[in-house]
Amino acid sequence: MKKYFITLGSSYLVNILIINRVDNIFPSMENVKLLVWLFIIGYVFVYIKNNIDIKLPVNNNISFSEDREYVVMQYAKFKSKYGTFISSKYNYLSQVIYSMMIYENYNRPELMRRIDLLKYRLFREENKFGIMQIEKKEPISDIESIEFVLKKLEKIYSTNVKEKMGEVDSVKILIKKYYKKEIREIISIYNIINEFNK
Repeated sequence: MKKYFITLGSSYLVNILIINRVDNIFPSMENVKLLVWLFIIGYVFVYIKNNIDIKLPVNNNISFSEDREYVVMQYAKFKSKYGTFISSKYNYLSQVIYSMMIYENYNRPELMRRIDLLKYRLFREENKFGIMQIEKKEPISDIESIEFVLKKLEKIYSTNVKEKMGEVDSVKILIKKYYKKEIREIISIYNIINEFNK
C-alpha cells in the first residue's frame, strides 16, 4: 500500500514538473543524434578501458654489462636530477637506488609513465606510478616513489644487511629482499656505477 502511494505521488510530480511543461515528450532528431553519439562514445570508452593495455616491448635479454655507456649516461642524468635529495639522507644507499632507478626507467620509460597517468585520470584504476613503479591507488611523483623505495631499503638494510656482509653481497641481499627475487641486471648496473665512481 505504501509503495502504491509513493508511485502515485512520484507520477503526479513528474507530470506536473516535466510532462506538462513541454509540448512534445518525444525527443527531436537532434536530441536522438546526440544520444546516439553519447552511446557510441560510452561504448568506445568501456571497450578501451577493458581491452587495451599499452605496453612497450621489453627486451628481457638486455645485458647492461655490455652497454656501459647507457648506464653511465643514465646515472649522470639521474644523479643531477635527484642527487641532492638522495645524498642528503641516504648516501650509503645511493648507488643501489640509482641502479634500481636505471633498471625501472629502462623497463617503463617516462613516456609510458605519462600514458599510465593519463589512463589513471580516465579510468581511476590502481596502477604503478613514479620512476620506481610503486603500486598505488593514486598517482605519486618520481621523488615520492624514490622516497618510498629508499625507506623500504633502509628498513631492509638495518634489519638484514648492516655490518653482516661485504658490499656486493649486501647489495644482492637488498635487491633480493626488495623485489622478492634476484635481479641480476640491477647487480650489473650497480657494478658499472661502482667502477665508474672509483
